[in-house]
Amino acid sequence: MATLVLLAPQGAEYQAVRQGAARPPVAIAMGKAAVAQLDALQPNPPSSVILLGLAGGLGPTQQPGDVVVCDKWVTARGKQLACPMAAEVRRTLGAGGFATAGGTGLTSDRVICAAQEKQRLSQHYGTTIVDMEGYWVLARLKEMEIPAAVVRVVSDGADGDIPDISTAVGPDGALRPLALAKQMGRSPLAALRLIRGSMRGLAVLRQVAAKLS
Repeated sequence: MATLVLLAPQGAEYQAVRQGAARPPVAIAMGKAAVAQLDALQPNPPSSVILLGLAGGLGPTQQPGDVVVCDKWVTARGKQLACPMAAEVRRTLGAGGFATAGGTGLTSDRVICAAQEKQRLSQHYGTTIVDMEGYWVLARLKEMEIPAAVVRVVSDGADGDIPDISTAVGPDGALRPLALAKQMGRSPLAALRLIRGSMRGLAVLRQVAAKLS
């Protein structure tokens, strides 16, 4: 029997996917640290894997709640990786009533918080969204010969700043709640923007998980 495994970064993203999915997803660390956890999929690998989560919008049209399934992922160091399964996933979501965008995703080693930097990255790399796991997860699963795709829901667009929460993610890929709260408190208006966008994104993420599972 074909088996699909859903992955989601630990925390609010994982909880949203778990609430929507028919079967519990696999929780992974944030950032490149997620790769180490993929070995748990062996020795009985699934037929396919989909990584679900939130992302920052880089282009002028991305708004909170938009669903993006990129055909290619890149890193700031020039690595590139195609995602052949993306078109199939977009068709599945389209049949379920979800409007999805494609394009190229950028995987960063940190959270991109400033609108000006988002716009610069979009222009420089020609990318639609930015996350912290997409490229690395796809690359490892390709090595494992497991078909995979990344589905992201935009939580913050490129038309405004969010709090600088880069220090809230530890080197082990775990979220640091106290650091997050501290940074949110320093920029209340930006924090409100992030909270509203994230709530919208998480609500859509639950619906997407239900459709894919």
